[in-house]
This record gives sequence, C-alpha cells and structure tokens, in this order.
Amino acid sequence: MKFFLTFFVLSFLTLEGYCQTADTSSVSVYYNNKKDFSLLAGYQQGKYGFAEIGFAINQYGTNRHPFSFDYFVSNEIKLDKKTIIGPKVGVWVGGGAAMGLNFIYYTDFSKNCFVFRPEFGIGIQKLKLVYGYNWNWTKTFYGINQHLAGLTYCFTLKRLKSTEGR
Repeated sequence: MKFFLTFFVLSFLTLEGYCQTADTSSVSVYYNNKKDFSLLAGYQQGKYGFAEIGFAINQYGTNRHPFSFDYFVSNEIKLDKKTIIGPKVGVWVGGGAAMGLNFIYYTDFSKNCFVFRPEFGIGIQKLKLVYGYNWNWTKTFYGINQHLAGLTYCFTLKRLKSTEGR
C-alpha cells in the first residue's frame, strides 16, 4: 500500500511538469501609477480631537487593483485649554485595507511623550480612515488619546512622476 501511494504521488508530481503547455496569449494589463508631493491634512478623534497638517510623498494608482504607498512628516495639534503639538513621521499602505506606522513626539512645552502608533482601517489612493492605538514609550500626560479614529487625505501639490500604459 505504501509503495502504491508513493508511486501515485510521485507520478502526478512528475506529470505536472509535462502537462502544462506554453501560454502564447498576450495578457493586456492596464496600469496607471502616479507619484505626488502632497499636502497631508487629517483629523484624529478619540477622547480628544487633534488636527493634522504636513507633507507627504503619495504613490498611488492601479495595476489590476488600486493601491497607495505614502510616507510623510506632519504635526498633530490640539488646541484646547492647553495646546499640545505632536511632530510625526510615518508610513501607510492602502488598497482597500490600509495599514500604517507612526512615530509621534507629543509635547505641551512642559512635559513630553514619545508614542508609537500602529493603524489599521480602510484606504484607497489618497484617502484613509483608520483606527489607531497610541503605544506610549515614555510616561504619558493628560490630553493624549489612547485609542482614536483618524481620517486623512493627501492634496496634490506637485506631480513627481506618472506612468500610464497597457
């Protein structure tokens, strides 16, 4: 029985290589890829609201499926009884689902806090809607969100590169 099973499996593995014919058809794939220098604008809402403004390199397009890849520098700002700013660097990818990583340095000019924020949500081309969790790497202070929802859009300032084809 072992011999028969081994022979059966090996014969199908070797036949697979001989059964496939060469593909002579030409597949036409349309792609449209853009790379922009963009103004990034966003808003994060948790217990506290933060506005965001910055600059991004936004690469997006379609190649059978829409996609985006962004990296950016920005600043989160909370205007309340006490102003809090958060210089931020990050990256995100999208194509239906969106995932991102951010490093933020929050300060109210007397205390500071370094935060790592992973994000997950939906995003397509220049737009993302995500849930984020602020993971404090240093001691936190009052006025910073732990959990938040964020909406971000990249407004094109200058087209850096564009590729279209079939």
